[in-house]
Amino acid sequence: PPPGKSLEEVREAATKMYHALALAAVRVGSKTPVMSFDVRRCLRDMTELGIEISDDLVMSITKIATSKHHYRECLSLHRDLLEKELGRKPSTDKTVNSCLLFCSVESEDYSECEKFSRRVVASGEAPAAKDFANMMKFYFAIGKIDEALRLLQVLRSKSLVPDVITCNTLISNCVNARQMETAETILRELMKAGDDAGHSVADVVSFNTVMKGYSRQGDVAKCDELMSILKAKEVRVAHCVVVNTVWVLRYSLRW
Repeated sequence: PPPGKSLEEVREAATKMYHALALAAVRVGSKTPVMSFDVRRCLRDMTELGIEISDDLVMSITKIATSKHHYRECLSLHRDLLEKELGRKPSTDKTVNSCLLFCSVESEDYSECEKFSRRVVASGEAPAAKDFANMMKFYFAIGKIDEALRLLQVLRSKSLVPDVITCNTLISNCVNARQMETAETILRELMKAGDDAGHSVADVVSFNTVMKGYSRQGDVAKCDELMSILKAKEVRVAHCVVVNTVWVLRYSLRW
C-alpha cells in the first residue's frame, strides 16, 4: 500500500472506485448497441481482484439499466454474467426482481416472467400494483386471459389500486381482438376498484375504448348503458369522438 495508507484503506478506496465506474458505465452506456460491455468488464475486474460485488451495487445497476430502457441487456447481465459466468446466486431482492420482471415484459422475453414474479412474492415484501400489472401484461401476451383477470381481482382484494394505463392498454388490446366481454370485465373491475378506493379509477379513456368496440358491433344498448354509468360516476368526458359515434349509430339504426 502507499505510504501512510493501510491495506484496508486501499481496498476500500478501490471498492468505491469500481462501484462508481460500474454505475457510470450503466448511465453513460457504450458506443455499441450493447450497453453492458463496460459494465461487464468492470464486474469481471472486481471479481478477479477480490472486490465484493455488493447487493446494493447490483440493485443500483439494475435500476439504472431499467430506467435507461436497456431491458434485454439487463436480463443478460444477470443471467449470463452475474449468475452463469461469475457464479453469483440469483438476487432475492424485491426491487431487483421487480425490475427484471418489467424488463422481461417490455422486451417480450416471457420465458422468465413467472420466475421473477415468484421471487418478488418470496422476498417477503408485498408485491406492488406495478408487479401485478406486469404479470397481467405477461398473461395477456401468452393468451392466459383468465389468469390476468384473476390477478386483477386479487389486486382489488388487497386494496391496491390498479394501474389504469396498463388496464387501458389491455382493454384496447381486447377491443382490437374483438374480445368485448373481456374488455368490459376489465372496465368493471376498474369501477369496483374505484368504489373501494372512494374515487374513480376508470377514466374516460377506459369507457371510450369499450364503447368504441361496442359501437363497431352496432350494440347501441351497451353504449347507452356505459354512457349512463360514465355520467353517473361524473367522469369528465374530454373526448367527444366516441360519444358522437354512438349518436350517429343510434340514429342510423332508427332509419
